[in-house]
Amino acid sequence: MHIKRLNSLRKLAVFDAYAPAAGEGNFYRFNLVYGFNGCGKTTLSRIFASLEQGVLVSDLPDGGEFEILLEDAATISHGHNLDRLKGRVAVFNEDFVEANFRWREGSAKPVFYLGTEQAGLAETLQKTQTEREAALKERDKSVSEQTAATNRFATFKRDTARNIAEQFGLGRGYVATQLDRDFARGVRLANLPEDEQAALRAVLAQVQPKPPIAAIELPARDGFEDRLTACLDASVSAGALADFAVHQEMLRWAKEGLDYHRDHDLAACLFCGNDLSKERLAALDAALDDRMGKISAEAEGLLDLARTQRENWLSLIGALPSENDLAEDAAQFRNAAAVLGAEAERLRGWLAEAIAQLEEKVRHPSRRLALPPPPGTADDRPTAGEIVASLNRIIAKHNEAVNQFSSRKEQAFLRLKDHYLQLAEERYRGFERAQRDKTAAAEKASQLAEALAAREGELRGKLLQHGPAAEAINALVKAYLRHGNIEVIVAEGTGEGFQIRRDGRGIVGVLSEGEKTAIALCYFLSTLAAEGRRIADLVVVIDDPVSSLDTKALNYAFALLKSHLSGAKQLFLLTHNLHFMQECRKWLAKMSRAEVPTAGLFFIDLKQDAAGKRSSRIEPLPKLLRDYESEYHYLFQHVKRLAESEGLAYDHLYLMPNAMRKVLDIFLAFKVPGPDGLKSKLDTLVRTRPDFDANRLMALDRLVQLESHAESLDDLVAFSSMTIEESRDASQALIALMQEMDEPHLLRLQQLCA
Repeated sequence: MHIKRLNSLRKLAVFDAYAPAAGEGNFYRFNLVYGFNGCGKTTLSRIFASLEQGVLVSDLPDGGEFEILLEDAATISHGHNLDRLKGRVAVFNEDFVEANFRWREGSAKPVFYLGTEQAGLAETLQKTQTEREAALKERDKSVSEQTAATNRFATFKRDTARNIAEQFGLGRGYVATQLDRDFARGVRLANLPEDEQAALRAVLAQVQPKPPIAAIELPARDGFEDRLTACLDASVSAGALADFAVHQEMLRWAKEGLDYHRDHDLAACLFCGNDLSKERLAALDAALDDRMGKISAEAEGLLDLARTQRENWLSLIGALPSENDLAEDAAQFRNAAAVLGAEAERLRGWLAEAIAQLEEKVRHPSRRLALPPPPGTADDRPTAGEIVASLNRIIAKHNEAVNQFSSRKEQAFLRLKDHYLQLAEERYRGFERAQRDKTAAAEKASQLAEALAAREGELRGKLLQHGPAAEAINALVKAYLRHGNIEVIVAEGTGEGFQIRRDGRGIVGVLSEGEKTAIALCYFLSTLAAEGRRIADLVVVIDDPVSSLDTKALNYAFALLKSHLSGAKQLFLLTHNLHFMQECRKWLAKMSRAEVPTAGLFFIDLKQDAAGKRSSRIEPLPKLLRDYESEYHYLFQHVKRLAESEGLAYDHLYLMPNAMRKVLDIFLAFKVPGPDGLKSKLDTLVRTRPDFDANRLMALDRLVQLESHAESLDDLVAFSSMTIEESRDASQALIALMQEMDEPHLLRLQQLCA
């Protein structure tokens, strides 16, 4: 599994806030990372060591954070998936040396090395490692799916809780944890009809309780219908005068007149002048008996009562509470009130007819009148009393709600909340099941990976063999140091670990730094083939492997590393040594320039801001370090470009006289060796090569003269006094001289600087 990219490094010493720019920072199979001391190479190696061990190494800064992208798009961070590459990474750095060597005692920790007789165990270990790798991938996949399911569930709960909170204007007063508790109650939730929802919302909308409402009272009837029937049917005596039978309207007038004449003892009628004889008075008494007065009085009383009742019914309807005054059942109240209104109109219509009949009765007391059709009640229509009773029940419920305002609002809230919960319950249970299933799968996959890791450790223990490991280390040390004076042997007694010997005896004094480096590096290389591992399966990280080595030893070290690590699955070489960097660059340069690169050349750029804070970034290796093996190559390329240019168009024209002199000096140091100066060497060429163009030799001689002698301050600080044409001619003369004296050398230079 390749490491593709460092996505981010935070709070890790000089890597305080590093993230590669878009399109940059991708690693390859082979990676050279060059940087000066203190730029963060050791920090990088400790990050890789954390991947090797599956836990954060203790020497990383506290609170440090990192995220690493693998080639399969999986990520490893400081707090997640750290064991993803455990056993697949090998890191050589100062921590490795410190952990494995005790130089004063001349000993090293043991290496688990594969012997031929343990091939079966190694095969089992390899199979277990493969199974563990697959199990880790499955675990990562399961954990990723679990995380996705958890996130989807959390998003649903958050959105649902927010929607419910918005329905009630709760803001953040109802959150996902409360939603979980509500669903955990296990109660049966109700899906409410729209009208009930509206009623409950109306309850919740009330800031203060509504006022109580008085019960409705029907207008008093006082036996009105029975009295009306009797009054209208009543008449005076049958013995009335014939004229009164025809003119009943005069009965009342006649009765009042008779009473007046009798009260005043009048003997003759004031109207007609006739005598009021006994016979005449008797006839009038028969026609005008006391019953007529009673009928008239009853009719007038009923007339007043009918008018009052008609007004009372009108007042009753007008005084009914508005449906908006009610705490609940407003629609039911509205419907019942409408029925009562219709019933009241029927009653008022009947009363209007009764009033008309009574007015007629007052005028004609003795006349029998027909009773108006009673208002009656259809079989399917409630009476006014029944309607008022239903309205009063609603009013009583309202008054009870007023008295229980707070608890009623709480119940309305719970009912509505349960309604919204019911709407979301099916999806909630679905997300809940998905999360539960994915969690179980992730736990199962993790347990399998842990079991395989334990099995792998058990097999490694069974592969413990020191003898072959010591032989492998000694072979490497001998190849490295080019002698066999230093060797490691299996520790005497317990056989656990190694002892370091010089010339077959225990070490006297302290090993040199070069010897320590050699032993530590060779010991590390031997571990790459230990425990049944294969170099082709490993990501190898080497941090400054040539510390304190001279140039010769450095070349040996590089050759050893190249031969042993070129087969690694992925290789990181971290160094501050310029010579070692150049050796690595020459090895990897062609691979880095391929159409599909397999190598990357990087530079850790350490900068310091105005406040003194240092920070590092991993950048591509600068062009000067990447493209040139030496200053000689770099300067020759400029000479070549000037010779091929138009002169004035060349950007580095003013630097060229001194650059050409330096190239000529280096070239002649090899072609005309000796202590003579550059001018003397040119004179020698004039004498020994008469066939060489004299004009060109003169151009080179002028170059030497002008760039070798400064007779005043102006000569030091001013531009060269060579003309543009002279500079270009000198560059062409220099190339011609190199061609004349060593054409293969020139051709190779031209190829390198193409």
